[in-house]
Amino acid sequence: MDINDTDTDTKLRNWHSKRYGRAMTAVFWDVVDCQIPNGSNAVEVSQNIRSALKKIEYCGRASIYAYGNPEQIVAGLDSAAVVVSHLVPGEEYNASDPKYMDYRGTASIYADDTQVKCESPAIVVNHSPADKYARLQKILVNMFTWALDHHSPANLMLILGDITELDDGFISALNRFRMKNYNVVFAQPANKSPPLHFPVSTKYIWENLSVGDILTVQTKPVDDNTFGGIRRSPTRLFLLAGALLCIAAFARLRLPSPN
Repeated sequence: MDINDTDTDTKLRNWHSKRYGRAMTAVFWDVVDCQIPNGSNAVEVSQNIRSALKKIEYCGRASIYAYGNPEQIVAGLDSAAVVVSHLVPGEEYNASDPKYMDYRGTASIYADDTQVKCESPAIVVNHSPADKYARLQKILVNMFTWALDHHSPANLMLILGDITELDDGFISALNRFRMKNYNVVFAQPANKSPPLHFPVSTKYIWENLSVGDILTVQTKPVDDNTFGGIRRSPTRLFLLAGALLCIAAFARLRLPSPN
């Protein structure tokens, strides 16, 4: 390798670390497709994710949003853990109600009473549809609402399962985040692969990440023309429509005020 190439890589890593190393990180975790390891629980996995993030020099505050069946997410918690519901008693979850698309979720899990007093939950539980693509739509919308509350630079970590049939809307949205100076980090089980034109070139292996270790796989190089050249899938167009609406709202709110 040319010495100049090495120097360039080092400068890029230093710039990246300086820009994003202390920034906030939002982790969007699909618990259905990236399950809690046997013998562990959601709080332990959240601690392992935060430990792994520090190993790759993302040392800012990390908020973890888990998507799936709440009963699955809270299963096996230690007796010290505290689950605080965000819903009014008796109120049912309704996926069609816009207020339930809020990233702050339906409940928070704290490791113990001390963490409750600090108001810093280990995990925020998002009761999500069983259908994979409806779950991805919820994650996508929640990413935008989180970004509206947390300006760049910031890190967005996606922990997703099989997304080989991911549609245009999600990929376009990730490109939009990158254009807005959000750093997108991606984790996936070892036996899964990202789709064509997925705009993240490094994949963290979920089986390692979930226990606090780091193992990466280099995926296909990012295509600079991904935003304009993504494939046109006829299925799941609601994802595209939802993403474009979010992108439009996001762009309007981020435009500078006129003098």
